[in-house]
Amino acid sequence: MIYQTNGEAGLYVYSGSSWSKMVNQQEVTPKGYAFYKNTYDGNTEFTAPSIWGKFISFNDIMATEDFGTSSSDRLYLHVLKAGYYKLEFDITPQEVSGANYIAILNLNGAGVQGSYAYSTDTNLNTHGNVITWINAGTEVSILIIPQNSNIPDQATHLKFRGGFAHGASMTITKLQ
Repeated sequence: MIYQTNGEAGLYVYSGSSWSKMVNQQEVTPKGYAFYKNTYDGNTEFTAPSIWGKFISFNDIMATEDFGTSSSDRLYLHVLKAGYYKLEFDITPQEVSGANYIAILNLNGAGVQGSYAYSTDTNLNTHGNVITWINAGTEVSILIIPQNSNIPDQATHLKFRGGFAHGASMTITKLQ
C-alpha cells in the first residue's frame, strides 16, 4: 500500500499484479437502482382473482435515470438501459383469506424463472430475488395469483392494515 502524490493522488493497493486506487464512498457512482413500495393506509384489501391474478401497483417510487414508470397506474417499472439487474420483492400482508397466493416477478408480462414465491398457512409473507439480463424497454412488474388459480372463483384476498410493516416493495439494482 502506498500514497501516490504525483499523477492522480491517492492511496493505492497492490494486488500482486496491478495497482488499484482506493476510493471513498463519495467517489463511487451507483450503476442504477429503483425502489418501489406501497405502504397501505388504513384497512386495504387487495383481491387477486382466479386464472389471471392481479398486478401490484406502487405509490412511492425512488429511482435513478435508468428507470421510469410506463403506466399511469404505476403497475410497471420501465427499464431504460439494458444490463444485468438484481430484482427483489417483498409482500407482507397482515392477513390472507381465500387461497394462499403466489408472487411472481414479471418481465413484459412473462414470469421470471426462479422468482416465484409461495405464501403458506403459517407464513403469509413472500420474498423473491433473481439476477437476470434485462433489455432496454422492458416492463418489470409483480403479479399476485391464487395458488389454485385453475379453480374457478378461487380468489386470494390480501389484507393490509397500514404502516411500513404491511405492504409491498420491489427493489431493482443495476449490476452492469
